[in-house]
Parts: sequence; structure tokens; C-alpha cells
Amino acid sequence: MRVLYVENSYGEMGGSLVSLLQLSQELVKQNPILPRDKHIEPCFYFLYPNLLIDEFRAIGEVVLERKDYSAYGTPVAVPPALHPLLARIPESARKGLGEILPLALHVAAQIRRMKVDVVHANCRLGSNEYAILGALLARVPVIVHERLLYRVSPLTRPFAAAADLVIAISQAVADNLTSQRVRTRRLEVVHNGINTGELARFRGRARVEGAPLRIGMVGRITRWKGQHVLVDAARRVVEAMPDVEFHLAGDSPPADGAYFESLRESVKDLGLEEKVIFHGNVKEIYDFMAGMDVLAHCSVEPEPLGRVILEAMALGKPTVATRGGAVEEICTDGHDALMVDPGRSDQLSDALLRLAREPRVAERLGAEATRTIETRFSLPVVAARMRGLYDGLRTEQPARRRPVIEAITDFFASSPFSVSRRKGKERARL
Repeated sequence: MRVLYVENSYGEMGGSLVSLLQLSQELVKQNPILPRDKHIEPCFYFLYPNLLIDEFRAIGEVVLERKDYSAYGTPVAVPPALHPLLARIPESARKGLGEILPLALHVAAQIRRMKVDVVHANCRLGSNEYAILGALLARVPVIVHERLLYRVSPLTRPFAAAADLVIAISQAVADNLTSQRVRTRRLEVVHNGINTGELARFRGRARVEGAPLRIGMVGRITRWKGQHVLVDAARRVVEAMPDVEFHLAGDSPPADGAYFESLRESVKDLGLEEKVIFHGNVKEIYDFMAGMDVLAHCSVEPEPLGRVILEAMALGKPTVATRGGAVEEICTDGHDALMVDPGRSDQLSDALLRLAREPRVAERLGAEATRTIETRFSLPVVAARMRGLYDGLRTEQPARRRPVIEAITDFFASSPFSVSRRKGKERARL
């Protein structure tokens, strides 16, 4: 079975990208112990380059649509001379005319060329309309992995209904879709799997005698991830315990460049340049995390899952996590992590100081965290479930695969501008 994974996230590194790599690696790893007809042959369609592209190439063919980020957010089918004119029309129309249809045709061509059986669109519904339409045009089943919490646009809704399966990475993500009445044919919750075998190699790294306490944070530098909360907590922690350092791994997309600069300015104004270190994108992220004594998660908005929390817990690191979204699906306050309220730098600093001053508590939380991950978030189990979903689509869908014309009809029928839909609403009001 050939599975085409479509990944469109901007940035060199991110949780969705790591999750995709580990899932596809595990599926290939399981092939030798299974009958030939159960084997998965992965291939990849990337909209933008990433730090892990060589690792993906080691397990399957990679198609890179754009060679760099210079055209980030620019419609692919519109000549540059028309970009100023295009910028004046509504965003949904701009996206449809300049991105969805051209990219869908590209994807459909790759599906046919590579003889793909199933398309698995990674990241989210709201940026995978082209992958769904491309699969429909090529007449193969399509899965969309929903990894975020957001307001689903009217443009995205008909594509969500056209996908054969939507996989939510947490119950919080699934609830977000159902609360918005997003219509899907089938919705499944599958938590990210964690490669505990790989992470085990990094466990147990002893703290260097006399070295400062190292507190780490991993994630894209964007306001909702809450790096500013950690900087404010750093001020409080350093006042109480000067022998401590804060290390932040991750970079920011262009839209968050101003936020990143404001963080740097805050660090400078607080006189924390030697205490708060920005590392940018870090490829060997587990090595980075293993070098920390404590790991902090500081999101100020509900978290769709929080892969970095799972990884920190799998490493056996004492972790402070912010409540909201799916975080409480992962850990339990006082049992395998400490939890704080979003945006509360005072609570965060208190929790960090407690872990610094009570090493036995930190050690107990780390040990329980590892047990939680190994029991509930095993990568082999998640990969086996995903294989079953692929196999089910391949065997069930051909018999009821809708013609493209029917999919197009459905698109217009579910559009907010549809005449029949408007009349239906008018009748409902009467």
C-alpha cells in the first residue's frame, strides 16, 4: 500500500513534522513482520523545505513543491505582476483561485505518477483543502490529520465533509470540530505516538556538579506558545535563585517576527541576557531536551495536544505544563507533572522554584511521567492503529468512491453562498 503524506506547515521544525516522521518510520519498521499486502510504502509531498527532509528521503520518495520560503503565502498560479491586484480581493477567493486548484492539480498528478493508494494530509483541515481536492481528482481515499484548535472557515467546511476520514490528535481537537458543527464522514481520535525506545537513549543524564540549573522550553516562538510568560517567570526565579539558566529552542515564522524581537527586548531590559538564551531551530532536539533539568510548557491558549509535553515526560524530565485544551488528557497535576494556569508567570515561577528546591519531588514526577507515556502513548500501538485505518479505507472505499462531479456538486451544495442552502435557512426561520 502506497501512502502519500502531504505536509504544508511553514518552518524548519515543528511537532507535526516530527510526528509525521516518527509515524512513517515506525510503519516501515513494522513491515518485515507483516504479510506483504499489509506493508506501507510511504512517499511525501512537502510544500516547503524542512530540517528533516533527509530523514524522510531515507524512507521514501520526496516531492518538494517549493525550494525555499521566499514564496511563503504567495498563490502559486498567479504571475507576480498580478499579486497587488490579487491582494485586493477577499482572502477566501484569493486562496481558492491562487492556491487550492493549482496545488490540487499538482498533487493529483503526483498521486497518479506514484500509484498512490491513500493520501494522508498532515497538520490541519484549514490548510489541506488542496490535498483533499487533489485526492478527489485522482479518485483515491484521503485522510486529514487535524492537529490544531481554531475557527474553521466556511471555505474549509465542504472540504472537511469530502474527506474520507478526519483524525483528531486529542479529544479536545475533536470537540472543537463538533462544537462548530463541522461535518465529517468519520472522525477518530488518535493521540500522537512517542518513540520511547529512541528517547530512552537520552534518559538519565546526570546534572553536572556545580552547573547552573537549566530550565528549557521547546516550540515555535509565537505569542500563543507563551515564551513571554517564561521570560517574566525567569525574572522572578533569578531573583530568588541566581544560579539558573533558561534555554529556548525554536524560531518564529515571519508573521511573529515582531513578537520575537519584543522578547529579546524584554530580556535585555530585565538584564537577563546571560540567563535567557535563544538557540533558534535545534535539529537534535532530544539531545537539547536531555540537557535540561526541568522543561516548561507555557501556552496561553488551549493546547491541541502538546507533543513537547509528551517528549519531556518520556525523557523522565520534571515538567511544568499549562492547563487548557488536551493537556489534562496527558498528565495529572502532582502525579506526573506540575500544572499552572495559562498566563500566570507567578504560578510558573513558584512551580519551577519548587522543582529546584525539592529534588525528590522532581525525581518522582519524572519517573511517573515516563510510566505514563510508555503505558498510554506507545508509538508502535499508534502506528498499528493507523495501518488498520489505511487498510480499511483501501478495501472499503473503491466500492463507494464518488465521481468527481458529485464531489463538486457537494462542494457548492454545502457552500454558504449556495441558493438551496439559503432557501433552507429561510424556511427554517419561518
